[in-house]
Amino acid sequence: MAAIQNQAARLPYAKATPLQGGPASRLNLLPADLVIKVAYSAINPVDCGSELSALGSLYSRQDVAGAIVELGSNVSTLKIGQRVIRRYHGLLSGKAPNSGFHLYSSCLENLFTTIPGSLPFSHAVVLPLSISTAAIALYVQPQLPLPPPSPRAPGLLP
Repeated sequence: MAAIQNQAARLPYAKATPLQGGPASRLNLLPADLVIKVAYSAINPVDCGSELSALGSLYSRQDVAGAIVELGSNVSTLKIGQRVIRRYHGLLSGKAPNSGFHLYSSCLENLFTTIPGSLPFSHAVVLPLSISTAAIALYVQPQLPLPPPSPRAPGLLP
């Protein structure tokens, strides 16, 4: 595949408004990474009052939904064209291409989950935060004696 010309939205300086679009970091695809073309990016509530107002660029908690356009050499469970969602990773990795405010976003294969074709990207993009919030509420905070969810492959949704 030809080199992807990425674009991103960012704050030009701390506490600036509005976001400005422009060229973004070049994607360096690692063997376990994949690249998606971002269809939707969801801003998590914690970002609204803190990081978005203080950062010069956006490494915050955006969850994304989109279609796979490129695979690393070691990616084995997903394929180009599949529709996927991903929980935020930009803040954890500290790498701009992992942020959701990019036209193309890259990340490790195991952080993506496939979604069915019947689920619009606009609805799917809110699932990562919804699912993780429910999991924390059920398993971490009250420490209910529930059995942990069992993993299924590939992806969590049918």
